[in-house]
Amino acid sequence: MERLVYLDSSAIMRLVEGELHVARAVREAADGGLHVTSVIAITECLVHPIKHNDVLAIASYRSILASPQFRLISADRAISEQAATLRAHYRLKTPDAIHFATAMAEGCQSLITSDADFKQLDNLGGVKVVMITLR
Repeated sequence: MERLVYLDSSAIMRLVEGELHVARAVREAADGGLHVTSVIAITECLVHPIKHNDVLAIASYRSILASPQFRLISADRAISEQAATLRAHYRLKTPDAIHFATAMAEGCQSLITSDADFKQLDNLGGVKVVMITLR
């Protein structure tokens, strides 16, 4: 069985644009697993580079998210309803709820993030939250 590792948008941003030690920490945490993320990561990751016309960053995000090591998942009805439940019970922002619901639906063993809002969900649905510190 292949190890599935979910990277939320913050982890992908750290991987692409982060300081070297932070990008390395993301790579180490995800090592050996197929990377899974929601298509919402495309929107979240591209906003800043598009706003600042950073064509290099835009190309980097497009490249990494199109690579064979990434599986992009669209939110279907089941994911959307699970996200609503997570949002209601844990006061998550909608994108975060979609990320976690997607990780659960795909059977990911872990979710890598630098977003502290996910700490409260550690081991929910069998998904271990792996925090990447920015220091």
